[in-house]
Formats: sequence, structure tokens, C-alpha cells
Amino acid sequence: MTRWRACRPRPGHLVATLALVGLIGLSYVDSPPPRLVDSVSSMRAQAAAIAQKLNALESEYNQATSQMTAAQAGLAATVREESTVRQAIAHQLTRLHQLHAEVVDEAITIFSRGGTGSTVVSVLSANPNQSALVQTDVNVASSIQEQALSAYVAAKQQLQQEQATLAAQQQRQRTLVAQLASQQTTAKNAEQAAANELAGVNSQIQTLVAQQEAQQAAAQQAAAAQAAQQAAAARAAAEQAAAQQAAQQAAAEQAAQQAAAEQAAQQAAAQQAAQQAAQQAAAPPATGGLGGNLPAGEYGLPAGYTIPSGTTPQEQVVLNYALSKLGDAYVWGGAGPNVFDCSGLTMEAWAQAGVALDHYTVSQMNEGVQVPPSEIAPGDLVLVPGSDGTLADPGHVGIYLGDGLVESAVDPAVGVIVQTYGQFTSQGLSAIVNPAG
Repeated sequence: MTRWRACRPRPGHLVATLALVGLIGLSYVDSPPPRLVDSVSSMRAQAAAIAQKLNALESEYNQATSQMTAAQAGLAATVREESTVRQAIAHQLTRLHQLHAEVVDEAITIFSRGGTGSTVVSVLSANPNQSALVQTDVNVASSIQEQALSAYVAAKQQLQQEQATLAAQQQRQRTLVAQLASQQTTAKNAEQAAANELAGVNSQIQTLVAQQEAQQAAAQQAAAAQAAQQAAAARAAAEQAAAQQAAQQAAAEQAAQQAAAEQAAQQAAAQQAAQQAAQQAAAPPATGGLGGNLPAGEYGLPAGYTIPSGTTPQEQVVLNYALSKLGDAYVWGGAGPNVFDCSGLTMEAWAQAGVALDHYTVSQMNEGVQVPPSEIAPGDLVLVPGSDGTLADPGHVGIYLGDGLVESAVDPAVGVIVQTYGQFTSQGLSAIVNPAG
């Protein structure tokens, strides 16, 4: 018997992959480089030290200024004291000169009383008492003159001593003022140098701070740009995920609707097959086929056939569906509802019972549990080499109906028919498989 090999390539599987975008946390390079921070800290410490030094120099300058002011005041007081002493001494000398002149005048007057010398001598000789009086006056005058001279000399020496003392004091005051002025100048120069150094350090600090702020601003801009890119990537990933989820949900809903429709169709077909089987059991047709559309003779169902007792409900569903397709046309790759190839018929029959098989003969040999011929049961798959297969690579498959009968979709000439087990396995048996396990 010539027939067609009922097989086609196994369908591929489409895998959808969702790429998730991993986001890194925003690190606002908020921090400036360590070297720049260390430089700013070092410069600020240096500025603080210079400011402290400047305060100390300013204190020294103020102290030197106060001391110089006091020294200048002392020098002015010394000068004023010297002027006062000079005036007092000058007044005293004037007084001594006047006293000296008065003494001299008094002496001259005393001597003038006696007239010429001969007169004086004569007076003294004539009057001893008068002579003693004159001598006393002369002695007094001489004593006064000597006292005045001694006072004059003493006053002059005192003046010279006081002048020397004041001169030395003035010299010391001038020296002190000069030293204090030098200290003041030195302190002022040091203060100015420290101020200049502090200004330079502050300028460097401002430059470093400006650089630091610029780097921080650049880092913040870079972080903001990176955050924006990451946010955009996250939005794109979320939108893509949402779109894929929506597509998957729509596909799942469509698959559920299709599965529900197929299940409803299978249930309707199973009910129809059960009804047909019941009708057949009550009154089998004379032609040996179902519905009168089977060819007469060897390809029909024998009269009086019924599904064997002990068949499980699952196997009954398989047999009812298969029996309902007797006489349908053969089309390579067909899988119902009214055209089949061999693996398409077995696949659809077992699909009614909830078991999924591939639409490929060789694959069906390995889908389920292989059983020995002695344990064959209704609904089992019978695989044979066929016209273009081998025992290891079967080319044809049918459904065992029980009572030594096998149903299969053979070729376009005869369609879906029933054969005896011996006829079906005349070229050899590859395997018997129970798809339900």
C-alpha cells in the first residue's frame, strides 16, 4: 500500500527578551580634588598665622608709639625745666651782680667819707674812736664783697652743674626718642610687610576658592547631565517594559480567548463524537463506516464495533474524536477540522483529552511511554516504517481502536481509514506509545 509520509518541520520558538537598564546612584561630584582642598586649608592656616603676627606687630607698634610719645613728653618737660632753671639762674646772677655793685658802691662810699688819705690818717690820728669805726666799716664792706663773690661763684657752679645735668638728661631723652622712633619705624615696616603678605595669601585663597567653586559647579553640571541621561534611560526602559507587558498581556488574553474557543470547540466535538458513537452502537451502518461517507469493504469499521470496556474516560475522548473523523480527506500537514495527515490526526485526537503532541511522527514516538505489543490499549499510538521510513525513523502513525483495529490518515486516495492491526504493521513495528504515560 502506497502512502504519503505525514510529517513537517517542528515549529520554532520565539523568545522575547526584555533588556533592563540598571541605574547608578547620583554622585554629585560635590567634593573638590583633595589637593585643592588641602591647598585652601593650608593657605587659610597661613593667613590666620599672618593675621596673628600682624596683630602682634600692631600691638608692638602701638606700644612703641606710646613709649615715644611719653619720651617726647618727657623731653619737652626737660626742655621746659631747663628753660625755667636758666631763667632762675639768670635772675639770681642779675641779683648777685646788683649785690656786688651795691657792695662796691658801699665800700666806695665808706672810703669816700674820709676824703683823701692824709685826711683819713689825720682823722684817725686825731680821733681813735672814729678810726675804729671806719676800720669796722671797711672790714664789713670787705666781708660783704667776699660773701657776694663766693655766692656768685657758687651760683655759677650750680648753674653749670644743672646745665650739665639737664644736657645729659636731654641727651638721654633724645637717644630714647630716636630708639623709639627706630622701633616704631621697624614695627611699622614689619606691620606693612605682614599686611602685604596677608593680602597676597588672601588673594591666593580667593583664587583657590574660585577654582574650587568652578570645579564644584562643573561637577554638579556633569552630575546633573548624568542624572538626566539616567532618568531618560529609566523612562525609556520603563516605557519599553510597559509596552512589552501590555503586548504580553494582550497576547495572553488572546491566547486565553483562543484556548477557551478551542476548548469549547473540543467539548462540542467530543459531545458530537459521543452522540455519534452512541448512535453507531445502537444501529451500526451497513456500509461499515460512520455517516455513510466511508468507502465500502476493508477500510470501514467492522459491524458491531464498540469501544472496548475498561477504556479510560480520557481514552474514550480520544477514540470518539478519531471515530468522528473516519472518511475525512488526507492533506499533508492537515490538522482538522476535516482534513488530516497521520500525525495531525493523532495530535488533534489526543489534544481533545488534554495531551499535547508534536505534529511530527518521529517526535510522537518519544512523547509518552512506550509499551510492549502485549500491553497495547485503546488510544495508544502505533508507529510503523511506512513507505519512506525505517523502524528507527518511523514514517507513519495511527491510533489503536481496540479489537485489533487501527485508524490513521493514510493518503489522498483513501483518506482516514480503519485497518486491522496486522495490515497496519505488515512492514514492521517501530513502537507502541501511550501519550498519557
